[in-house]
Amino acid sequence: RMLFPFKVFFSPVFMLVFLICMGMLLAKRRPGLAKTCTIAGLLLLWTATTKPVVDLIAAPLEFAYAKYAGQQVSHIWVLGCNHSDSEFLPDYNRLEPCSQTRMLEAVRIWQQNPSATLHLSGNIKHRQQQHTAVARDFAHQLGVPLAQIQLHPQAFNTQQEAELVVPVLLNATVGAQGSQVALVTSAMHMTRAMRWAQAYGLTPIAAPTDFTIRRKFAEHKPEGWVPNERALLSFSYAQYEYLGLIAQWFILQS
Repeated sequence: RMLFPFKVFFSPVFMLVFLICMGMLLAKRRPGLAKTCTIAGLLLLWTATTKPVVDLIAAPLEFAYAKYAGQQVSHIWVLGCNHSDSEFLPDYNRLEPCSQTRMLEAVRIWQQNPSATLHLSGNIKHRQQQHTAVARDFAHQLGVPLAQIQLHPQAFNTQQEAELVVPVLLNATVGAQGSQVALVTSAMHMTRAMRWAQAYGLTPIAAPTDFTIRRKFAEHKPEGWVPNERALLSFSYAQYEYLGLIAQWFILQS
């Protein structure tokens, strides 16, 4: 997991501001270098805010695993994302969109496997309520019995979630090697999540959701090539995941 300040330094917005500032500061003393910084900043801005380009960058992550195809499972493991403690929000809205889509996919899978156990993992620092408790309440309101929900709130990142939950699932699915477990997380995050699960001995059925790519590349209309702020969010997520995969590789090699 990338820690502060690395998250900030490698964010597209910080890199863009840095390049622009460098271009301005070097304009008189090093005009050649200033021009390079300015061009790099403009190129980064166009790349990060143009949806078709962002989709090409994100596609290797989002399409690494196919959507859940109705396989029978006895356990559904949902990775945590984020939520708000604000009491003025409706219960369902306290979960951030990434968590909402993960929970909706998990409940959908549970509806096809009503005897399955729902495993909710992950926690968030500086929150009054445990993330898994908020997710549990959401699932219960959608019909999942509390007796079929297990919480694993001690982990604060994906590696810790795998380290905590995989042994539980392996004990519950002896001899199945993960074929009875559906792993639910955002499509962009699935590759890293599956590698952590496999590193601890589990090969679950991938159930990606929360896709940022909404159409095929050829289906983009001309206005899709106009820079927009929503594309920047997808680009930031993709960049974060690629950096996470690099960090994961070094950890697994050590």
